[in-house]
Amino acid sequence: MSTTTLAKPKKELKKRVKQALVADEGSAKGLKIKDLAKSLDVDVDALKTCLAENSNKFNVDGKRVLLLKQEENGSAPIPMTEVEKRKAKNAKKEEKKRKREDEKAAVPVPAVVEEAKAEPKAKVEEAKAELTKPFEKSEPKKRKTWDERKEAKEAAPKRALVAWTPEEDNNLVKLHKLFGNQWTTIAKHLRGTRNFNDCRKRYESALDPTRSKGDWSEEEDASLKALVAEHGNDKWAVIAKELAGGNRTSKQCRIRWMNVLDPNVAKGDTPWSMPEDASLKELVEKKGDAAITLSVWAGIAKEKKGESRTGKQCKRRWSKFLDPNRPKTEITLVPIGTK
Repeated sequence: MSTTTLAKPKKELKKRVKQALVADEGSAKGLKIKDLAKSLDVDVDALKTCLAENSNKFNVDGKRVLLLKQEENGSAPIPMTEVEKRKAKNAKKEEKKRKREDEKAAVPVPAVVEEAKAEPKAKVEEAKAELTKPFEKSEPKKRKTWDERKEAKEAAPKRALVAWTPEEDNNLVKLHKLFGNQWTTIAKHLRGTRNFNDCRKRYESALDPTRSKGDWSEEEDASLKALVAEHGNDKWAVIAKELAGGNRTSKQCRIRWMNVLDPNVAKGDTPWSMPEDASLKELVEKKGDAAITLSVWAGIAKEKKGESRTGKQCKRRWSKFLDPNRPKTEITLVPIGTK
């Protein structure tokens, strides 16, 4: 620093400091002392001395300096409080916000946006018009009986079951890595005829790498028996979560219990009696052979008289032995001793 700058008169330095602070009056924080000394080309110590001598004009707040406000009569300086500093800062922000809004208002708004804004108003007007209408007592809706609901459900068009393609499986695995168990979101991104339940069942039964597949172990069977004794044979989701020895789905647990472990169900090698066959024929003729699905076979198994059988056992017995339209195989007897 040159000696000429240090020897500058104090009045001139005070005047230049005041001019610099007046130019930065919009800033609520003030100027840094170092930056002010650099801009005025003076020594920092000399600047601090000048500020200390003129404390009635300048307010030094740590490393920053502010110009004190004067009263209207100019008699005494009033230092800017923290509240006033915040107000000045907020006023500056509000001014910037107002300028941005004015700029936006100057830009022409597309007609689509105007229509979108007008739509809620139209809905409000419609609602008001509905409220002002005279009250008309409407007849209560007649509640459908259980038989009517069942008939409507059977008459409704059923969605065709389409096998999953390798491409769909690959996309389902990728989407599950992205979204986890958000099946509704996954079904939307899959862009097909699959709903959220289809996606969940497909992943849990065939694509989940953590699921146990194949034969059941003795530990799994023992755990399944204990859990069924504890929770009953209708809470399969709870049983699947608590199953020890493997990670099985609720469907796997239910099928394993109904087809293998249930002591009340006759084993596969238990012979069928004539009354059982007669009861099975009667139920199948009542339902209609062509319209029978796996769920219907399960219902037939419950209604059938005699030994307790599963739906698969009933289906197998009908298709192999009792169905009159089954393909018949001719057996040729060859006498002993002939070639």
